[in-house]
Amino acid sequence: MEIDSYQQCPCQSGKKIKFCCGKDLVSDLNAVLSKERAGQSIAALEHLERTIEKVGPRECLLTIQTHVLISHGELEKAKESNQTLLSNHPAHITGMQQSALIALAEGDTDAAIAKLQDTMDAITGNELPISLANAFRSVGIGLLNSGQLIAGRAHLQFASDLKDGQDEELQRMIYETYGFKGLPTVLKRSFNIAQPPAEDVEWHKKYVNVGRALARGQYRKALKFLNKIDANFPDEHIVVEAIAIVSGYLGMSDVLSERFRRLAQLPSCTPWEAIEAEMVAQAITTEPAVPEQRVLRMSFQLSDLPKVTELATSDGHLVSLPADQQDPFNEGPAPKQSYALLNKESIRTPEDLTIDNVPNVLSEIKLYGKQTDREARLELIVSDDHCKSESMTKLQEMLGDLLPSDPQETELGHVSVIDRVFRVDWHLPQGTDRATFDSLMEQHFPAMLDQYKQLPFSYLGGKTISEAAQLDEYRAGVQGLLIQLRSILVDRKGGKEAYDNFVKELGVELPGPIDPATVDSLTELPPFLMQFLDLEELSNEDLFEVHRNSMVLQMPSELLRTVDAMLSRDGFDLMPRDLMLSMKAEATHDNDQALACLEEARDEARKEGKPIGQFLLQEFEMRLERGLTEKLPSLLHTLRTSHFQEPGVEAGLAQLLHRYGLIDEEQIMRGRGQGMDPALAAMGAPAAEPAAAAEPSKLWLPE
Repeated sequence: MEIDSYQQCPCQSGKKIKFCCGKDLVSDLNAVLSKERAGQSIAALEHLERTIEKVGPRECLLTIQTHVLISHGELEKAKESNQTLLSNHPAHITGMQQSALIALAEGDTDAAIAKLQDTMDAITGNELPISLANAFRSVGIGLLNSGQLIAGRAHLQFASDLKDGQDEELQRMIYETYGFKGLPTVLKRSFNIAQPPAEDVEWHKKYVNVGRALARGQYRKALKFLNKIDANFPDEHIVVEAIAIVSGYLGMSDVLSERFRRLAQLPSCTPWEAIEAEMVAQAITTEPAVPEQRVLRMSFQLSDLPKVTELATSDGHLVSLPADQQDPFNEGPAPKQSYALLNKESIRTPEDLTIDNVPNVLSEIKLYGKQTDREARLELIVSDDHCKSESMTKLQEMLGDLLPSDPQETELGHVSVIDRVFRVDWHLPQGTDRATFDSLMEQHFPAMLDQYKQLPFSYLGGKTISEAAQLDEYRAGVQGLLIQLRSILVDRKGGKEAYDNFVKELGVELPGPIDPATVDSLTELPPFLMQFLDLEELSNEDLFEVHRNSMVLQMPSELLRTVDAMLSRDGFDLMPRDLMLSMKAEATHDNDQALACLEEARDEARKEGKPIGQFLLQEFEMRLERGLTEKLPSLLHTLRTSHFQEPGVEAGLAQLLHRYGLIDEEQIMRGRGQGMDPALAAMGAPAAEPAAAAEPSKLWLPE
């Protein structure tokens, strides 16, 4: 569709083309836009350049040119075009937006935020150009991609507000930010500033102006207002929190952390609010929680590779790894051999495993043959801690004089010490099942917690958790760390006992459950605090609402807690009992308890005259996931012979087998073409015979 001189000018001035850049440009604009729509970007740019030479650098021509150049990654040329526009029209709103998008394309999110704020401050009048929505959307996505959650979410939300919430794609993106994988619960809240205080409060009007600035996307201006209030009325709860939140909108993570930590110290904070504030600060800070360790690459030139290979093959401390398809360092051919170096000799059978003899992976070794420009070599990849010294000792014992004493050392990166504490690098023999692994972990928890107790935390002033537990100023910080520790341990076999003993040893207790009567609005209660509600005091309707929130926000521990509470109530009818038991089975880590829940769910379904195939399918998947393979053949036989006619069972089984790599898409399609159910055809077995169980090692790995 062609444009005419009475349409809005492409430079977004709000004026018609005729009264803005001139009606003499209409034919050229149509030609450029037609070529761009047809994917002829080079032709469109050439036409723009000719038109600019002919009529001069008018705003609409430069904004279109900049847009096309940004879209195609021509950032230097886009800068030139943008600077030409802004040198002639310094407050040109579209040009200012485009300068923010150029900074974003260059990877400078701080500059993108600043330039976008320059744009918002330059706008006069009450109307905000709708084109701002695209700029805020783009910057928001860039911020999320760079890990700046609160800033990214705020920019997306403002873009959505500009479109009156009618953009479904924007709404979906905002919604997804609350369920990012690995997102701490404290960050699943909406970071909005509190409502203004009562009108008789001296700084009421000043705080109202903060809200007005935020409604116009002027985050920087709002922060300036807040800092003035704070200077004159220090330590006001909602002001300190608002400064933290708005700093987050601007990507100022360090300020956000510092202010939330200050909030935690205010007398107006309840104990739970103080813990939440401290945990937000811990989650957002850019400073490492504990010291990081270097990951090193140590290169040894070898004079006798065949002998080294022979010794490596026969040594029980080395375990072969899958062959590398290419060189991980991108320096030439792939290594000939790769090994994991263990601190103890490998164990052959699961029956021989004990917590005392389970071998731990110290490092990775790669052997390279001689190349045109370099000798054969051994590459050791190891963290710069005890693993390095132990690895060197093992290699020297194994290779003797074959190992040079002057390796070339290169730093590859860093690893968090806290990650190493909670990650086990055991090498387990093939056939090790989940029960054996859980038993080893249960015995390993005390040693793990002993290591944790010795870590110096940056947000505890460099003190260990044991040292900080004795000081009131760090109480909320210590309690926050304990809650994180609780989430790691309590759902593991033996984890709760280990956690309880650790807390008792520290002498630090968490506040009691939150009484719902003290909460103004359950719907506005942050998810982090929701998990500490006293569920017994909730009505059935409120309990169900809390349960739904735990599902939406993907909070497995809270989901399990609410399901248990609903199951314990006589006559609870807001959700079928069989469905609640199914949910409990899914969220329960204890295998025996999970299977018992599914059996009870089937019994409940039978009482109601409902099919049970979906629960059998759920059990089949659970056994696959958890390495409980002994009953898979009989369970598959039951599904195939008795429940395939039930809704969703046949297709669900085929999809499940496909997801685990037991059948492929071609097998599924072939089965459908033969008029057979996909699972039967794909497994190539008659209906009366169960399929063979998968090898446990292909379906479950401890790491």
